[in-house]
Amino acid sequence: LRANFKYVDDIGRTVNGYRGWSNFSRYLSSFFSIFLHGDPYLTDISPLPQVLALFVMSISSIFLLHLFSNGKKVTFWNIIAVIPLTINPYFLECLSYKYDAIYMAISVLASIIPFLFYKKNKVLFGITSFLGLLVMCLTYQASSGIYLLLILFYTLLLYKEDTVWKKIASFVFYAGALYLGSLLVYKLFFMQPVEDYVSNTLFSLLKLPGGFFKNLSTYYDLLLHDFKVEWLFLIGILVIGFLMISTMTAKKKKVLTFGVTFLVLILSGLILFGIYPAFTSPLFSPRAMYGFGVFLSLVMIQISNVPRNYFLKIISFCLCFLFVSFSFTYGNALSEQKDYTEYRMNLVVSDLNHLEIMNNQQIKQVKIVGDIGRAPVIRNMPQDYQILNRLIPSTFGGDG
Repeated sequence: LRANFKYVDDIGRTVNGYRGWSNFSRYLSSFFSIFLHGDPYLTDISPLPQVLALFVMSISSIFLLHLFSNGKKVTFWNIIAVIPLTINPYFLECLSYKYDAIYMAISVLASIIPFLFYKKNKVLFGITSFLGLLVMCLTYQASSGIYLLLILFYTLLLYKEDTVWKKIASFVFYAGALYLGSLLVYKLFFMQPVEDYVSNTLFSLLKLPGGFFKNLSTYYDLLLHDFKVEWLFLIGILVIGFLMISTMTAKKKKVLTFGVTFLVLILSGLILFGIYPAFTSPLFSPRAMYGFGVFLSLVMIQISNVPRNYFLKIISFCLCFLFVSFSFTYGNALSEQKDYTEYRMNLVVSDLNHLEIMNNQQIKQVKIVGDIGRAPVIRNMPQDYQILNRLIPSTFGGDG
């Protein structure tokens, strides 16, 4: 917020006031923006959308804790556990958008709300699931894996609560059918075909397995390069620790519990990025990968619920601290990039003003070849800050 950085599409929207979300079938984003900005012409009202996005993500965190804290009093460690839901390197890109941030946050909340009603009213769960998933699709589709993640972890919760298998299978089938049905309605009645820098065309049935796993491997390759080694090390400890404590604290057979928990982790790894890996040309930007932060919070909530267990709780705290620390690094890097961009633009304008060809009233067209790259401060950072190169956009330049 301090950097006051116009992030990618923010520049065009600030200059021309357009909405421009409907071409990606994000109709609710376009509709809500009229009310938020008080006019179909969008003026810059930042940081209001970003502050509202943080508020919505805070509500999402509270609901997530309510679902998985076993009805107990919320503790300090529970609060630490939900930090990665919002403060993770991938969702930071969502928060960087002055205009989009609030609608991206709404898509997360819409995916979580339905599960609040499952134990109270199955019909209401069905209605809120169907509508919530449509809201998600019509605001930001990168959240399409969150509902599936919640199905898996809620299934594990039901299993550990000693729910009979028949009821567990009923829940999985019911929730899965709602997910597929809602996405089918979205595809048939709302989704516009997109063939731009990304595509929302699904692979054919024959090509789906190979294409899906190829795209999924690309996502994980990016994740391994984006995250610093110490982040990955702490995450590895947390995932293994979650597997161990889930097995040891269950009242059922340990071998069976280990198998169920391990299956949940494997399936989570397949659906972290939602429907995107099934597209022929998906979005690989950081803002498409924040499902990983949701997964981390779900794992850490389970860890935070176990009494004592201070080793894993401290590991959770350390990871969250590193994420929060990185968020400040990123914010200051944006500020440096903004200052560097203004400096280079002033040099170009000054040089153009000294050209003889510019000393008349005729309108000139200037073509920029190449771009200025990253600010020196960012270029000098160690290579393990690779994620910054993906988060910070090209700010002054053009096509060669």
